[in-house]
Amino acid sequence: MHLCVVCPTLAVGGSERLSVNLVNFYVSQGFQVDIVVFNSNGIQADAVSKQVRVVDLASKRARYAVLKLAKYLRSEKPEIVISMLREASIALGLASFVKKRVTKVIIREAAGILLLDPKFSFFQSIKLTIMRLGFAAADGLIVNSHDTLVSLTRINLVPKELPVSVIGNPVLTENYPVELQTKVTHKWLENQSLKVIISAGRLDPMKDFSTLIAAFALVRQKYAHAKLLILGEGQERKRLEKMIESEGLGDAVDMPGAVPNVLPYFKKSSIFVLSSISEGFGNVVVEALISGIPVIATRSGGPDEILKNGKFGILVDPRDPKQLADNICEVLQKPKKKTSGAMKRATDFTVQKIAGEYLNFAKSLR
Repeated sequence: MHLCVVCPTLAVGGSERLSVNLVNFYVSQGFQVDIVVFNSNGIQADAVSKQVRVVDLASKRARYAVLKLAKYLRSEKPEIVISMLREASIALGLASFVKKRVTKVIIREAAGILLLDPKFSFFQSIKLTIMRLGFAAADGLIVNSHDTLVSLTRINLVPKELPVSVIGNPVLTENYPVELQTKVTHKWLENQSLKVIISAGRLDPMKDFSTLIAAFALVRQKYAHAKLLILGEGQERKRLEKMIESEGLGDAVDMPGAVPNVLPYFKKSSIFVLSSISEGFGNVVVEALISGIPVIATRSGGPDEILKNGKFGILVDPRDPKQLADNICEVLQKPKKKTSGAMKRATDFTVQKIAGEYLNFAKSLR
């Protein structure tokens, strides 16, 4: 069977990493596998198996990739093609209009759509129209959470006749037990007298690290030995650094940038916190669960489902520093022991399991 995964780039990012996870697994199972990218540059490029063919469309933007992607579909005729990011989904949907119907086209949506400020509504309406065209050409839709599906259907983006399946993200590779044992050298994680609160993700307004920093400032009033470690990179770095400085937390908060493997960092920390305003899924929540540490996350969509509405972690309201701080302090006061239930929940999102669900859905399509 010839499978194809479409992803804009191989740069830093959750969907890019998941794309690599998928193609590497499928090729290990004996499938012929392509990963089609608009641009092959990026730190994930080296992680792609040598057995996977990388097809570089050499396009700076999705709109420039549509005709090239259509040509690829006509010439290569993969049996199943899956897009892994909205930009790729739009291009794949449009390209599918001009292909011969020998390929099952599956669009995957990883996040809901937040309606923009009214002054941008004209431009957003154009984008949504293009997305509707793309969805109309697809054979199936995968969404990573019910929250994502609700967001898409609320604005009539999903055709009523389009088959839809809710399938979580393929987060944990078969190598995760080894990754958990990888050595980390951060000085705070080597000091067992410290309580390290950790978070990870793109430094982006939607991740709302400013609420986490504000909550941590309150935590420090009770726990002077607490530290905050934020892994990730992004456009918010300078603003967050200024906030840390203004709060007098320069010696207590560290943002060392993105790391290739967060699992050992999580394992050695005291608590994992996710402070997002909206989260389609929350790969880092799964990674924190498998690391065996307590998890606190905002009620932001995907994390609610991963944590089974609080069964496997604490859920708090978004944008509420005091509520977040109170829950962090409660965990620090009475640390929860790792539970096999929470770690077992994380294994619902292994690459092997999710990749199998993707294939089963694709095979069910007419």
